[in-house]
Amino acid sequence: MDIYKVVGMVAILVSSGAYAENEQTTVYKCVKQGVTAYSDIPCAKDAQQIVYSTKSSAVSSVSTSEDNQQTLADTQAKVAERKKARETDKINKKIVRLQQQMQQELADLDNTTNFAIERRNGKSYDDIIAKRQKEVRKKYERLIQQQRKQLENIQ
Repeated sequence: MDIYKVVGMVAILVSSGAYAENEQTTVYKCVKQGVTAYSDIPCAKDAQQIVYSTKSSAVSSVSTSEDNQQTLADTQAKVAERKKARETDKINKKIVRLQQQMQQELADLDNTTNFAIERRNGKSYDDIIAKRQKEVRKKYERLIQQQRKQLENIQ
């Protein structure tokens, strides 16, 4: 039987707790031609004896696995929360930027001194400016509402 098959079987038996009635397992570490091998029987005269407690190893590996799963779940939750916070922050900044752009466009309309508009269709300058302001508000309110819907979808 190949030494690696023996090592594999020993590792499986030790990790599965097959030697649980003994509560300890002895494994021998041998170095042959620079290659380290492990066996349940001495494989050389200078074999190093290693004693493993199978009961505590099995319990330890299970609790470690549970700890790792919990740590992984915690990490994934933190990553998801941070991603959500970044997306929320990004959308809130975009809403503020849209509000600022709307205010700037409205201010630009208020400062318009183009009286050629007054002659168009016989409408007064104030009516034309009011209509344009309404269009600007409507445009930005629609864009801001879209961002707020995205924000609701995140939360």
